[in-house]
Amino acid sequence: MPVFLELLKEEPDNAEVQLAIGICQLELEQFENASQTFTSVNNPLYKDQAQWYMAMTFLKQSDLTSARTILELIEKGDFNYEKAQDLLSSF
Repeated sequence: MPVFLELLKEEPDNAEVQLAIGICQLELEQFENASQTFTSVNNPLYKDQAQWYMAMTFLKQSDLTSARTILELIEKGDFNYEKAQDLLSSF
């Protein structure tokens, strides 16, 4: 993750780097940091991916209500729409 943090210093609005950092934080169970990182993604091309990973952050914390709220925002054609629908049907 240090490489990504260096890249983010050079390009603070780089959504791809923000997502990579957030995913690392999620995998390292740094949930608060991951949430902040996914929330900071402002690029509309990556917003749906950030929403998906935010929902995964909530699921890993067993916060089903928040995860459901985020998953319901994922629209047809967005990143992992089908997976979101599958998860919603399991609640």
